[in-house]
Amino acid sequence: MEIRRPPAFVLGLGETGYGILRSLAREGVCVVGFHTEPKEFGRYSKYCETHYLRPGLNDEQICEVLIDWAKRVGDKPVLFPTSDYHASILAKHREELSKHFRFHWVAAESLWRIVDKAQTSRICHQAGVPVPRTHVTRPEENPAELAEGLSFPCLIKPNRSFNAPFPPKLKNFVAQSPDEFQAFYRTHPELMGETVCQEIIDGGDENVFQCTVLVRMAGEPGTVFCARKLRQYRPGYGVMCFGRSEENEVLKAQALKLLRSLQYRGLASLEFKYRAEDGRYYFIEMNPRLPWYNSLFADAGVNLPSLTYSDLIGNDRSDPINARQRNGVYWISFKLDVGWLVLTRNQGRFRLLSWLRSVARARSYAWFNWRDPQPSLRATVDLLGADTWRAFGTLLKSSPEQDADVPEPRKSAKLVSRRSWAARLKRL
Repeated sequence: MEIRRPPAFVLGLGETGYGILRSLAREGVCVVGFHTEPKEFGRYSKYCETHYLRPGLNDEQICEVLIDWAKRVGDKPVLFPTSDYHASILAKHREELSKHFRFHWVAAESLWRIVDKAQTSRICHQAGVPVPRTHVTRPEENPAELAEGLSFPCLIKPNRSFNAPFPPKLKNFVAQSPDEFQAFYRTHPELMGETVCQEIIDGGDENVFQCTVLVRMAGEPGTVFCARKLRQYRPGYGVMCFGRSEENEVLKAQALKLLRSLQYRGLASLEFKYRAEDGRYYFIEMNPRLPWYNSLFADAGVNLPSLTYSDLIGNDRSDPINARQRNGVYWISFKLDVGWLVLTRNQGRFRLLSWLRSVARARSYAWFNWRDPQPSLRATVDLLGADTWRAFGTLLKSSPEQDADVPEPRKSAKLVSRRSWAARLKRL
């Protein structure tokens, strides 16, 4: 007799949520998804029942909606957050939500130690995990005096990973000089006391690694998965748009050391950057949830969402900590990777054919899934929108100094046009 398994609720149906529901669908889990934004294309998936979560709801109202749906299904669903904000709701309202849901929870005080970058820096020092030199700003500080003690370029970040008063659409800001540093705080004086100033670890995007860990309810680490970023959008300080699975024992050891110091339970995604100068991996940040490229996990042989589900419903599915992932599986978010291509067009970092060859290596995707085509089709329509055409127009745009191989007085209109396209093709 088949035992009915509880459904899974996924809070958010963007890339992160879609990766989770695809991974759970592989194991035959029924998924209910909640979306708020039009571009959460996971809402078109055949693998889940979707419901609209009206924007602007406060934490309590979101909890009420979720609990109402949990009562309708008649069982305690497994609940997956897809953002730090969602994780904070689970932490703050754990007592009420745990009556209706199964989820890995982090005590509210522990969660704030994770999402508050000022506190995570101190925790790393205590645990013996390398971390970039970090200064936590205070409201009374003078930017000019503060700049005298910093090295440049300097990375300015909000001290919280969500609900932080930072300029819209900016994840961070790189001040190249003391003058830029002071100008930033003159423009945004309210951010003094709400930000941290951090040393930039030398190295390209290919030196950034992520380690995702499931610490089971019983407290022992269940599975560790390592990935290497190869390209980020935005370059230098953004999210992965192209990367691959790649085991790293040093990262595993450092991630587990840090999680033990936090007495952590549940899912955690930790980011590190390797510095060749001293051969060390420096902790950058941690998120109390699955990362947005989590579809890579199942595609590389380690289905972390399914293992998380099994742990929460009490299945004795014991995977060793060194469960082997398949290395060299490439993942891509095509839209953001096109954005990377555009932003790096003048930096000598790519050629179009080599970029296309790298894209062809991908076997894991943010949206593409031939068994479930609707989300991919919707994402493709969005990709072909006006913003992308403008991006390609920027990519092909030529400036006069790039066509300077023919003196300006001798150029006819026809020659200028021919030279312009020749220069464009040469650059590609």
